[in-house]
Amino acid sequence: AVVQPKLLRALATGEIRPVGANQERTVDTRVVAATNRDLRADVEAERFRGDLYARLAGWTIHLPPLRVRKEDILPLIGVFLQRCGAPTEIEPDAAEALLLHRWPFNVRELEQLATAIAVRASETAEVQLGHLSAELRAPVEARRPAGGPSEPPLSLTVRADATPSAEELARVLRHYGGNVAHVATFFGRDRKQVYRWIERHELDVDALR
Repeated sequence: AVVQPKLLRALATGEIRPVGANQERTVDTRVVAATNRDLRADVEAERFRGDLYARLAGWTIHLPPLRVRKEDILPLIGVFLQRCGAPTEIEPDAAEALLLHRWPFNVRELEQLATAIAVRASETAEVQLGHLSAELRAPVEARRPAGGPSEPPLSLTVRADATPSAEELARVLRHYGGNVAHVATFFGRDRKQVYRWIERHELDVDALR
């Protein structure tokens, strides 16, 4: 609350007073601000100045949480792994675990995970499921059957060599309990393709388990 009037004045006049100085100095700058709070609600609750919000909200970009941007997870962790000097190849089981996780702490959590992986995978050529935490491994390990994926019954009339419709994909997902690895095996495709189909058809995998 103490900083808000000072920031508002700087934005309005383009002048700041450096620490220890007696006079203001004109600056030519642009401000990029980020927050995880609902500033409109804070303005209505009088926790944030409306005039300052008006200055900051000239161009607003809403970035959804990572859990609904699954297409960003693997590219992002690839960047973080490269920065840490870790292998950037990710085995399918590990990739599936990353895509299934809810990421409650968003990109910071993903970046911290990359740091841990860099230590665990320092002597391997790819990131494996065992390099992830028990929390991330659990959904994938829990769905591993004793044997391989079973063949679908005759009533499951879905061509394995075709691109499935939303109804067909949902049927196969439900048959395999939401196990994307088994669905990929059924269609003879990799898991990334199955996830692309899921996103295209806007299916809720959790609801099909």
